[in-house]
Amino acid sequence: MESIGRRGDTLERIVKNIICYQQLKFSEYIRSKTTCYASNVHTYSGNHHHLGHCAVASLRAEKEIRLERINFLQFIFNWDLGLNLLAYLYFQLNIKSIMKSRPYLCFWFDGKAREAAELYCSLFPNSQILSDGGLTVNFELNGQRIMGLNGGPMFLPTEANSLVIECENQAEIDHYWNGLTANGGEEGHCGWCKDPYGFSWQVIPAELGKWMSHPSNGQKITEAFLKMKKFDCQILETIYQS
Repeated sequence: MESIGRRGDTLERIVKNIICYQQLKFSEYIRSKTTCYASNVHTYSGNHHHLGHCAVASLRAEKEIRLERINFLQFIFNWDLGLNLLAYLYFQLNIKSIMKSRPYLCFWFDGKAREAAELYCSLFPNSQILSDGGLTVNFELNGQRIMGLNGGPMFLPTEANSLVIECENQAEIDHYWNGLTANGGEEGHCGWCKDPYGFSWQVIPAELGKWMSHPSNGQKITEAFLKMKKFDCQILETIYQS
């Protein structure tokens, strides 16, 4: 983050220097035009036949100055647009560095964080225990980091928080449902269950949203799974296709 900040400061200084340089050039140009105009006035002032030429030169100089002012304002405006685009691209290129700190879950256990981590890692693919410091156990479930905290018996998990597992087929539903409810877990309704440590899970079909949005059978599907504990994909798919 510090290096990103330093690079951003450097970029800002460069841009400011460029704009200051353009302002200096513009000022020098105005001074040169003013000098030229004054010289023309002095040249023509002694000759009445050339007063018309003097007026023309004056108008031409004023017009050129106005055009230069417009060009300079356009330059500043274009730089502003360019900087906004550059800032957007810079953010996109460095988003991974900027977003290093990702939130992760912390489960409160009564001394069984390691045991729970081993159960979870045995159920989910691409999972592993990262560290075990006694008080805390860090592990990954399919790439999602979780920390288990052996905090004691004072706080218990509730259904107010649950983890959702979207399953592609009935075999996956059976796998997670049976694994989480075994050895002291509890079966709930509508795909909800508790693991042996009291944490709530929702084991649902990935197609559930599509089934429920069916224009004529969506309500029937909802009524059907409200009577279920573990989801039965075949029954719900049959209603959807009817």
